[in-house]
Amino acid sequence: RYFQELVTYKNEHGHCNFPTMNGSLGRWISRQRTLYRSKKLKADRYEKLFNIGFAFEDATALEFKNKLDQQWEDMFQNLLKHKEKKGHCFDVPETWPLGKWLYRQRWLYRHGNLRGDRAEKLLGVGFEDKKVLKKD
Repeated sequence: RYFQELVTYKNEHGHCNFPTMNGSLGRWISRQRTLYRSKKLKADRYEKLFNIGFAFEDATALEFKNKLDQQWEDMFQNLLKHKEKKGHCFDVPETWPLGKWLYRQRWLYRHGNLRGDRAEKLLGVGFEDKKVLKKD
């Protein structure tokens, strides 16, 4: 029933971004996203939603994620500038924004929580976690 309502909405508006705070269809959409994030959305329902262009993350969450990705990329560019000036990726005082950021990246890396693509970029420019290397 709700899927068909969503299809009707898409046909009228050209997208599936129905407001999630708006009635039972909005609650149903929120529920589909929750099921998707928790990997409990059935494959056939995923296919149906995917095929109509359903956004499995709401627009606000995507905007926030994009903003965070841009902030990370900006700090990575600062790291590259630092490396170009100093010749290394270490010894950045933790009182500097770049130092705080590096501390956080090392912590995430050490605990296995740094996204793979980010770890690759950092390792590719000579970033290493000395504490992890000492353990080997």
